[in-house]
Amino acid sequence: MKYKTLIVLALAQAHTELHDLDADVAGGYIVSFDASGVAPNNLANAALDVFHESVAVKELESFDFYVLDPRQEHKVLEEGDAESYSFHGKGDVEGPHHADWKISTFRVAGKAPGQPEACDLGTVTMGGVDLKEMADCAVGLLWDERLRASGLAPHVERVRDEEFVGEDAATPATRSRG
Repeated sequence: MKYKTLIVLALAQAHTELHDLDADVAGGYIVSFDASGVAPNNLANAALDVFHESVAVKELESFDFYVLDPRQEHKVLEEGDAESYSFHGKGDVEGPHHADWKISTFRVAGKAPGQPEACDLGTVTMGGVDLKEMADCAVGLLWDERLRASGLAPHVERVRDEEFVGEDAATPATRSRG
């Protein structure tokens, strides 16, 4: 078995009144599952399937769900083309862990001193609690030290934010299925 551990964030949409049964859903969840046979582009789908089989959500449209890979500096993973609930097997879900979670998209560029234009290296969407740490991780994912050797300096800007503010102290629960 090849186990994978990812983080699923369930963020309540702004200006949404949650159903009573969904009051305790928002937060971050540690999701571990058997990833044997799961294509890399479908890891987010598999994590969401395990999450949804373990955590009851009455009104899905009240939340935005993000899957983060802690081994890739908490980069947000895109969902693949797999059909929903097509991944079955044993998995564990621990949470919710409440914190001031943020989802932000950063644009990273290389800029030469005295030059008005920057060389765009791309964008990356990150999840975390500390914006500076998230920005540093975005640079770490997209920056190549050869760029610094060529006289460029990293430039990062936050281009999009989504935020969830939860309770700071909550006791995580562990849900297992299998």
